[in-house]
Amino acid sequence: RAGSRTAEQLTATSTRCKWIKFKAASDNSTRVVVAPVAAVTLPAETDDATSGWPLSQGEETDWIPCHNLDQWYFICDAAGDAFSYMYLD
Repeated sequence: RAGSRTAEQLTATSTRCKWIKFKAASDNSTRVVVAPVAAVTLPAETDDATSGWPLSQGEETDWIPCHNLDQWYFICDAAGDAFSYMYLD
């Protein structure tokens, strides 16, 4: 899924699940940040504070407990950077 520099909801459709995993595309130019909050932010240049998990090129999360896909949000440092996700139901 391609993103932008504006926080977006992973999906507007309610999809129940038990686990989710994210992976940033290996050809991204910057980071993707994913979080279970609508106010997901990019890391600040001064302190690297963020409200989610920043994923560099090719980096992935472990399996994360999840109740519904519509609870997840993402933002990208550069428009067009992408990530993929898998979920287990």
